[in-house]
This record gives sequence, C-alpha cells and structure tokens, in this order.
Amino acid sequence: MLEIDMRNAVDISSKTTNFHVLLIRLMRKADMGNYARLKSVFPNTARVLEHWIETEEILEGVSYE
Repeated sequence: MLEIDMRNAVDISSKTTNFHVLLIRLMRKADMGNYARLKSVFPNTARVLEHWIETEEILEGVSYE
C-alpha cells in the first residue's frame, strides 16, 4: 500500500529505495510541468502526496496504480 511508501518517502532518515519511495521523492522535487506528467501516469501516488502536502496526514488504503 502507498501509505507505507509515503511514510518512508517523507522520513529523511529512511534508507528505503523502492520504486514508489523514489517516485514520491521525485514528485516532491519536480517542477509543475514534470509533476503533471508524472501525475498523469501515477494518479494514486499524486493523490497521496497532494493530501500529505495539504494536511501532513498520510492517506491509508490507497493501492498502487
């Protein structure tokens, strides 16, 4: 589930490097154009990240794309 990867992605001390953790970190650094491209391919990941940015809460129960 994405919430585990989101927890690892926002924890700067985490050494986890699986695909979705790296994707979330990349999305956080992306400019608007590249973020839009990533969001079109990974909408669930973008939804979890956007919710976290707005509320600092991690959505639970969201599956991978």
